[in-house]
Amino acid sequence: MVGCGDSLQESSGNFSSPGFPNGYSAYMHCIWRISVTPGEKIILNFTSMDLYRSHLCWYDHVEIRDGYWRKAPLKGRFCGDKLPEPIISTDSRLWIEFRSSSNWVGKGFSAVYEAICGGEVKKDNGQIQSPNYPDDYRPNKVCVWKITVAQSYHVGLTFQSFEIERHDSCAYDYLEVRDGNSESSPLLGRFCGYDKPDDIKSSSNQLWMKFVSDGSVNKAGFAANFFKGEQWSALPGKLGTGMACSPGSLGTGMARSPEGWAQEWSVLPGRVHVHCGDDNLRASRLASCVVVNIVTVVRLHVPATPPPAL
Repeated sequence: MVGCGDSLQESSGNFSSPGFPNGYSAYMHCIWRISVTPGEKIILNFTSMDLYRSHLCWYDHVEIRDGYWRKAPLKGRFCGDKLPEPIISTDSRLWIEFRSSSNWVGKGFSAVYEAICGGEVKKDNGQIQSPNYPDDYRPNKVCVWKITVAQSYHVGLTFQSFEIERHDSCAYDYLEVRDGNSESSPLLGRFCGYDKPDDIKSSSNQLWMKFVSDGSVNKAGFAANFFKGEQWSALPGKLGTGMACSPGSLGTGMARSPEGWAQEWSVLPGRVHVHCGDDNLRASRLASCVVVNIVTVVRLHVPATPPPAL
């Protein structure tokens, strides 16, 4: 067991109040700082809790903060004998502070922690990174992300960088992407090597990602931005506001709107019924496009500035 306060940098560990389980002394002050690999989170579980109970835990207490210093956001302050629920950090650091100011003798507390990667991501845009990116990822990692954006939208995924151990069948280190929220959802791709995968679009508002590394070769990993996309149907004779195509082209294209959003459009395979005029896209106006049949168009909204990493 670690003594009264310490810096904990292993991927898992445990610590306890001084004297546990035989009781702690009055007027103690201990601070533990937990730091794991960037890109990972910390899950903290209390296995025993027996501190003097007071209103708002004013006297003896253990306090958890979501960061590496005293003024980081408070996750909770605990006393008494009820075990707190598991605590998960938002990034790779936690601050734990223990204070005692009474002469009441209790057993104290004990806790265990573990570094975790992946998790459920419920927001409309952000960035997913392999653990320790842009430095080499650690061996023997399995990270699963479940991305959910707003209802009636789709998830767009675009890779900023990609460097995973190369293998013909991606048998060792790889990133797997599935169209849904589970490992049984349809496979969109299994990727490794040094070439960035093409942009990916889900068919619903959920996307499932799994990163695996074995025990040998480690590389820089990947960084990918995700964002919500909108699917809608264009009526004959009208492509729709904010949509554009180039003369003589069919398939996909990219344009930037006056509002600063990048707008990508695509006509799905087998249903290409778009005619384009002669004028290219200008900053102030759109190309001349006429839809001669009902088609399905996917429009993705990408923030002009990169989102923060998760």
